[in-house]
Amino acid sequence: MSGNRYSVRGNPQAAFMPGGRVLRNKLSIRTVRAMDLAETRALGRAQRHFYRVLTPRTRFTADLLREVHAKAFGGIYAWAGEYRTVNLSKGGMLWPRWDLVPGLMEEFERKELRELTPCPPGSRSEVAGVIARVHGEFEA
Repeated sequence: MSGNRYSVRGNPQAAFMPGGRVLRNKLSIRTVRAMDLAETRALGRAQRHFYRVLTPRTRFTADLLREVHAKAFGGIYAWAGEYRTVNLSKGGMLWPRWDLVPGLMEEFERKELRELTPCPPGSRSEVAGVIARVHGEFEA
């Protein structure tokens, strides 16, 4: 086998801006504070967009979640909307290995997203419970 299959050298998802605290980005942002602000603003724009285009009948899919990510972060990161190709952790939380993500997303779509979206009608607490379950499974 040639090369190191575990190397992230040359992988744009693993590249940092000079200084090493912020991922390489299209805006040349180098500080965590500025990146937090840029990401927050980008998320707000994406949220407003999807409030306009999604309906109570929208069935969420893995592709739609990738579209949301691309819409939110496409102006910041070249790889937005793609499944990650590096392992991630943040604040002590370790996400599943990168190579498991496509299969885990297929399973998430086949189970929770198919069963729970569109969100079934119910009381406010029932709907909140469905949203919490979907979000928890997505994060896991």
